[in-house]
Amino acid sequence: MRSSSKLLDSALENGLKLLRAREPGGGASGVCRRLERLNASITCRSGLEDRSPEGLLSYKDTYPLPGEPAGWGTGLPLDTGGEPQVLKALTTGGFEPYARTSMDILALGTSGFNPVLGDVLNPRNPRYTTGGSSGGAAASALLAPGLLALASDAGGSARIPAGYTGVLGLKLRRIDYRGYRGMAPSVEAPGLLSLSMTTLVRGLEALGYRGVGERAALAAGAAAEGLARITLLTPEDLGLLCREALDPGACSAFEEQVEAARSSGAFLIAGVKLHSLYKTLEPPRAVVTLAEAADWAGKFCREECVSRLPERLKGLLRLGGMLRPWRGEAARVLERVRTSTQIPGSTVLATPAVATGGCIPVEEAGRLAYTRRAIVFTSLANTLDLYSLSIPLGPSRLDCGAPAPLLLSSSSLEALLAAALLLPYRAEAIH
Repeated sequence: MRSSSKLLDSALENGLKLLRAREPGGGASGVCRRLERLNASITCRSGLEDRSPEGLLSYKDTYPLPGEPAGWGTGLPLDTGGEPQVLKALTTGGFEPYARTSMDILALGTSGFNPVLGDVLNPRNPRYTTGGSSGGAAASALLAPGLLALASDAGGSARIPAGYTGVLGLKLRRIDYRGYRGMAPSVEAPGLLSLSMTTLVRGLEALGYRGVGERAALAAGAAAEGLARITLLTPEDLGLLCREALDPGACSAFEEQVEAARSSGAFLIAGVKLHSLYKTLEPPRAVVTLAEAADWAGKFCREECVSRLPERLKGLLRLGGMLRPWRGEAARVLERVRTSTQIPGSTVLATPAVATGGCIPVEEAGRLAYTRRAIVFTSLANTLDLYSLSIPLGPSRLDCGAPAPLLLSSSSLEALLAAALLLPYRAEAIH
């Protein structure tokens, strides 16, 4: 029998092999030119067209570089207080900014709809949008495995477009970024998108998550060797959720994914009831988020900015202003949800990543805004402040050409990444 140290060494080696085996190959040149062909509202920085894409960073239009105020999808310079901590950490860690990416106006949407700068089209099929609000970030991440896209996520804004474009989309935890300035700070956190798990881990290392890739590889290797198992929590009441909020295609794809995880031998499958939790969660979360959005817009989005907003967004902000008196009570309800619904660090919650079985057609994008249907699963991780990762699993099922996505959430970043390493994700670049 091998010693414990040799077992661990073997597990780590196996985990690292898994990490390398999942790494998509290939590169890209002319990054900015290709980005501009995909989406005219992406602003490229000069001098980067012909260099290797390794270590390049695109950043959502909510993140201002020094001397370059963010526009929040409005096309106007909205000065929100200087360079964000997360962007500074990534640039200090070796990532070079090359493009500021488009989004839903003021991040109030999940469809990529932007009547000012133009809708963010899906590179896999331009008849569809990328979803939102970080749609431009997802489109830029599709170009090559060495590219990292910085996004934000208040209810799925990073993971929904990741699901619609077939890239990895990671939402971090707010507790890790106490100085983070989002539009809805009670639920919003930074997000990272990439085709490559290795690039995602490099971004995490730059943000201060030291050794997280090695620990995740060790955990994945241990599970693959039969030394440990990762527990996947899956909804016992998925059928009820499906009838109320999901397309049948999303539910059937999810059930097949769970069965594949079970048959791999690396996972234990356990059930959890989610329907009543979502019923409790949705109204107070909407109150808090819309009230915060109204406060933010009142501070930063005035006169010309407001005049550019579609009527449906103006209506949302008016509603947010009316809900301010109830915001305190709603925040207390959310806190009770957080403290009474803990997901242990050794487990990973698995749900569908997107509510629909296909991408959003361009002609439909303007009709979708801040819908419960769009964020039925993604918003739970924001409320509980969990790490959450959308991963594309093949074969391709969505009309836009992206693999059917799975959403993983956990209070342990290592467990989350280890679970992703053990699943056969398919993230392919657009060439």
